[in-house]
Amino acid sequence: MKKTFLFYLLLGFLALSFGSCKKESNKDNTGDYYLKIKINGNWETWPNAICDLGADLYDNTKTDFTVSATSPDLKQSFGYSFQVDGASIPAGTYHSDDYFMPLDYSVQTGSSTIFYSDQYNQQPYSNYSITLISINETTIKGNFTGNFLSDDMDNDNTIAITEGEFVAKRVR
Repeated sequence: MKKTFLFYLLLGFLALSFGSCKKESNKDNTGDYYLKIKINGNWETWPNAICDLGADLYDNTKTDFTVSATSPDLKQSFGYSFQVDGASIPAGTYHSDDYFMPLDYSVQTGSSTIFYSDQYNQQPYSNYSITLISINETTIKGNFTGNFLSDDMDNDNTIAITEGEFVAKRVR
């Protein structure tokens, strides 16, 4: 249930960002905010990455972090989140072995959408880590590594999302 809530929270942040953010560009055309992601061995750079860092909305003794972005054609989305006990999440490395860390990737194919998420109910398990490099009031910068996500409807259908980096606009 919590994983579903976090996924929909992530989609809500994406919708809010595309409806209210003015795109700003710099010389390398990645924009000020971006997510660079390696999918099945191919690098893609997506603009307008956003993130959220703050007290859990239901339990203020916990702190949540979420980062998300969509592809320029809006047919793919990726999001990553985790939660810690306590009132803050400092810069550092966080691993899926130590935290509940849902990852979600979706891709629109024709008239349907395939949803991929971390596989933790059967072996082999998805294994990810995220490093928050810098955190300020407006931006969070970091990178991540991992192995794969599995299709929510068919665990044998997997996608390799192995690394990435982001500079994300902080919405909270």
